[in-house]
Amino acid sequence: MLKIFLISLVVLSLFSCENRRNPNLSEKRLSALINISALFEQTPAPAATVSVVSASVSDAKYYQERDLKAPPVQIDIRKGLEDVRNITLSGIGSDIAYINVGKHAFWPQVQVTAHGIFVSNEDGVWLYSYEGKLLEEIYKNQHGLKIEGNIISDDGTPMKGIYDVIYDEKSERMWGRYENDRNTVHLGSLNVLNNRFQTDIREIKENPVTLLASFTPGKIRYSNGFIIHKGWREVNTFTTFSPQGEVLCRFSVGRDTITSRATEGINVDRGNNYMYNGMYTFRSSFNDTLFRVTSANTLKAEYVLYTGNAGRATNQGKISDVQIDQMYIIQSIREDNRYLYIRFSKNYDCPANRNNQTVHFYWGLYDKAKNEFFTLPFVSDSYPEGKGFQNDIDGGMSFWPFQVGERNEKISQTFINDELVVVVVK
Repeated sequence: MLKIFLISLVVLSLFSCENRRNPNLSEKRLSALINISALFEQTPAPAATVSVVSASVSDAKYYQERDLKAPPVQIDIRKGLEDVRNITLSGIGSDIAYINVGKHAFWPQVQVTAHGIFVSNEDGVWLYSYEGKLLEEIYKNQHGLKIEGNIISDDGTPMKGIYDVIYDEKSERMWGRYENDRNTVHLGSLNVLNNRFQTDIREIKENPVTLLASFTPGKIRYSNGFIIHKGWREVNTFTTFSPQGEVLCRFSVGRDTITSRATEGINVDRGNNYMYNGMYTFRSSFNDTLFRVTSANTLKAEYVLYTGNAGRATNQGKISDVQIDQMYIIQSIREDNRYLYIRFSKNYDCPANRNNQTVHFYWGLYDKAKNEFFTLPFVSDSYPEGKGFQNDIDGGMSFWPFQVGERNEKISQTFINDELVVVVVK
């Protein structure tokens, strides 16, 4: 009976891994769901590569599919340590601007747009001119958070407001996570131009944020007419929804489970995610593949960031084989049309390892046109902040992109006298 049960599991697993549409939804129906949102706006992979695993869930409209038109690009991170090149800031841009947008109580998220610079955090959303002048306070959140020293305290007042905001220039709408209950979050939509930047939610009778689908607490992204939701406790799974909350597809990707189990609770590898040309792009923790969500039910493996097997079990060893201090770990990834900007470390990043100088950081560039990855001659010590390309444009501070905008501009953030300065390189 045990053999029959195991064989049945294998058969079911093979069946679920096929790229099949869920019969509950036709192509026409899926297209209709996506269009509703318009109303609102060749080498084989290295052995350590963890491939995507399909998830068959009955309530999803579509099964997960993989775009296999082209194999992912292989990037050997370890090999790049042997190829060091001195690229200065003028190698990635020709102009630099410094924009002071004043004091903000919480770490801000910045987006450069055709209207100006949007700044958002737990306090709300603001629009600044390119010269740093405050144009509008778009939305004021309500909460009981405040900074006391280096600690954020909470008086228990429920959060009410929109954050984790992205402005979509095509629909001229702002999309973000709207919270008015500790157990539920919504996709919030704010028509920036038509509402003309309300000053304070407490001063108006009607909330200018349109509340769409509701979710359990987690991270929400809006992309090309559908929603991507990842619950806080979901490690290597996420779900796409229509703006009305219908489940379109449940995704699951593989991971190095042995290394993951050996490092539970230590935050060794947090994974990475960002938007590129309107597409959600991510690498799950303990997975070396960088994926793009190209449609509501399709994943495309774009790059394999091979960091080597040092210190890892790679799903073939034992937990005792894992040696974290020998592991090379991807810390951050950003991307423009020419380069991938990759910061990685040997050993994991934490205050103790920084103080003991047992974690070391490296900066690398992958040139898409030349298919080359190399590292930069930055000082590899335990404190990476403030390091980056030598600024030969105006002789100012070093630069490393914190994010990349829709027009390929590279953006970093720094604080000078407690005021936020946005640095933009074009």
